[in-house]
Amino acid sequence: SKTSYDCSNVGTNSVVLTITANGGAVAYDTATVTVIDNLVPTVVTKSASVTLSGGTASITSSDVNDGSFDNCAVASVSVSPGSFDCSNLGANTVTLTVTDVNGNIATGTATVTVNGAQPTCALTATPSNSTYTGAATNQMFIGYGPQSMDLSCAANGGSGFSYSWSGSYLSSTSGSTNVFTPTAGGNYTITCTVTNSNGCETTCTITICVLDIRSSGSGNNQKVYLCHSPNGNSSNVQTLSVSVNAVASHLSNHSGDKLGQCTQTCGSLKNEVAGELYEIGEGDLIVYPNPSAGIFKFTLESESDELISIRVYDANGKLVISKSGGHAFEEIHIDASELNAGIYMAVVSQGELTKTVKLTKVN
Repeated sequence: SKTSYDCSNVGTNSVVLTITANGGAVAYDTATVTVIDNLVPTVVTKSASVTLSGGTASITSSDVNDGSFDNCAVASVSVSPGSFDCSNLGANTVTLTVTDVNGNIATGTATVTVNGAQPTCALTATPSNSTYTGAATNQMFIGYGPQSMDLSCAANGGSGFSYSWSGSYLSSTSGSTNVFTPTAGGNYTITCTVTNSNGCETTCTITICVLDIRSSGSGNNQKVYLCHSPNGNSSNVQTLSVSVNAVASHLSNHSGDKLGQCTQTCGSLKNEVAGELYEIGEGDLIVYPNPSAGIFKFTLESESDELISIRVYDANGKLVISKSGGHAFEEIHIDASELNAGIYMAVVSQGELTKTVKLTKVN
């Protein structure tokens, strides 16, 4: 009863078979005809492009479908992936999937170009003044030299940059420049986050080592710690307490010396016993330790080969210790263990040079 079929007949169909004999007799019977659609859709794609905004972009199947079709009918079309971010900048391959009404599936690929830019940044720190400290540019000392760092975050890759900062002791949380002014020692990591008009971001960091080297006093009477290498002997370093007014000349005359205590790292002060540094003529006089419960060690660093004498007087001006015969760069010991606790004055002489220093004897 039916001899031709189309997509509307997919599935089972009942038909009547009619048989007519030569004599004109007629017989009938029924049969089932199953129509199967096994033809997959034809996928036709096209390229597309999108621009990132807020760090993302998306497409739909219609953006890359260029007229896909099926011999019966298309039921659904989908695309994957359909969303993109800053990691997808440039050409991306996507898959277009076409399903017909009878469940046949076909796929094709298309190219989606994601437009935008990935920013980069560079963070630099510059001391706020040019006072020589002998340290790297990312190191500073509370008590001497520049007390702040000017920070600059340079960005590339795109336009319309915004900046966000994180870290301690910063003057601002936004903008391309900042100022770092610490009030405590430590190892500080500062981060600048840059975001461009596409919403893509990057971060750059810098670590600044801050040593608090203040030992005593304030203002013009401020003293700071300095690690001294006597006569360039790096195996016999000493921590000294030095007037800030004497630091510049001392660093220029002693290439092996450095600011801070000898065992100090980025952060707080160590529990070191420090000596005192005094200028005497063109040389330096080191008294270590001071205060002391017993031995005071004197070292006169000078170019003279004349003998050194040391006389110690009590508060009443009475001579209590006298010693002579030492040479420059020799360590001369003054044993004050038998003296009462208190303040004493030591007069150090070498030829015509004389320096008077205060000694503090403790029990």
